[in-house]
Amino acid sequence: MELRQLFMEAGCESKDYSEDKILSSKLPNLICVLPGSSKRTIVVGAHFDNRGPGEGAIDNWSGAALLPSLLESLRDSPHHLTFEFIAFTDEERGLIGSRDYAGHLSKEQRAAILLNVNIDSIGLPGPLRVWSGRSDDFLLTSAALVADRVKVRIGAAPLDRRYDSDASAFMAWKIPVIDFHSLTQNALPLLHSKKDIRTAVDPQSYYDDYRFLATYLAYLDEMVDARN
Repeated sequence: MELRQLFMEAGCESKDYSEDKILSSKLPNLICVLPGSSKRTIVVGAHFDNRGPGEGAIDNWSGAALLPSLLESLRDSPHHLTFEFIAFTDEERGLIGSRDYAGHLSKEQRAAILLNVNIDSIGLPGPLRVWSGRSDDFLLTSAALVADRVKVRIGAAPLDRRYDSDASAFMAWKIPVIDFHSLTQNALPLLHSKKDIRTAVDPQSYYDDYRFLATYLAYLDEMVDARN
């Protein structure tokens, strides 16, 4: 699997990498843990399945392929929190991978998760957006501060009830989430269509999304350190 190779190339050590098989899915969740000095954890997730008929470049290879790069951005710097990077399977079939993951956590494991950062359908022209109405207020404020720090635009936009994401699996267990996307009403028809191909990804926007997300994860870790 290409994503497994990307994790390895990003420096995910074999002892920190696992593949969680799911009975109702042909493919596992792919997990790389970046240990910190604390067991308090941020789960950074993106699904890797594609409903077609396009390549699924936006929905959601754009998110899944970024996970190893975000891991690499944090790997060589001291960090307090533990980061768990998870490529979830079968989001398109009803959030199967994320629901299986969240549902099988022990009470102690679930309590250790501070929040979920979900990345789904980014890299379209224009600013990165936060799915308003479901994202935690503190995390929204933090996102605005980081966007100003790295000089990128970020917005907030809701998606209607026809759409869902793996963040819902964490919300069901009262875990705070922030849900990133770059969709607009005009871009929504791109999903699950023949137009969802690599040329739909805007390179500059995708790079800005990466810069923001890498800085945002580091900022969240700084905030925890500042409180201790």
